[in-house]
Amino acid sequence: MKNRFFIYLALFFVVIVFLGPNLAPHHPFHYDLSQGFLTPSFQHWLGTDENGRDILSRILFGSRISMGIALVVVLVCAFLGTIIGFLAGYFGGMVDRIFLMIADLFQAFPGILLAIAIAAFLPPSFLNVVVILCLVGWVGYARITRAQVLSLREKEFMEAGRALGLPLWRLFSFHVFPNLAGPLVVQATFGMAGVILIESTLSFLGLGVPATVPSLGRMMDSGSSLLLVAPHIALFPGLAIMLIILIFNLAGDQLRENI
Repeated sequence: MKNRFFIYLALFFVVIVFLGPNLAPHHPFHYDLSQGFLTPSFQHWLGTDENGRDILSRILFGSRISMGIALVVVLVCAFLGTIIGFLAGYFGGMVDRIFLMIADLFQAFPGILLAIAIAAFLPPSFLNVVVILCLVGWVGYARITRAQVLSLREKEFMEAGRALGLPLWRLFSFHVFPNLAGPLVVQATFGMAGVILIESTLSFLGLGVPATVPSLGRMMDSGSSLLLVAPHIALFPGLAIMLIILIFNLAGDQLRENI
């Protein structure tokens, strides 16, 4: 049996993250200025920040926020991208040319730079972050779907379905989607890592979630000015981001090998 260690690790990590606030040893919003700048100890495993808040508890809470945003964005992008890619590949012609023009326009800029450029004109909020990341992320799913549809469009079962007068939704649901599920799951796994990276970058720059929310990017931002005094305040959230992205990328590689 092929190795699936990182796939199971990613699933386990998702469960831990969503249970994070219940597993946190301290309240993530509890202030205690007398306990500020504490280094890691048995009482505070990852130390405390400048306001005496437990860093581990805030990382667990912030990871759930980042993971929740990533999950919503991936689901929306997969849904929209799959429909757009199917229509472009199935109808071809002018529809396909318009799709390729729009897709090339979105992919002409690096995703992070495009997200920063859009976020600069919007106030920080959860909804704006989701909308921005969906605008950046749908193209990959659409291109995968279009390529698959182009290879299936002239198959005998597709021609038989059209001859029987099957509606588009039945052709997609019963003939196209089963062949798409594997590649889309792999793309979604890599997409989770990419979304978390961009969301953390936006929050670090003050363009993501509101400042009152302990997201991982915000935690790195607040600790970046204290690197010489208490480097652990920024170090541990940064390591958490790196670990999340690494696990999902490795899980994506293993999914690609197993599917």
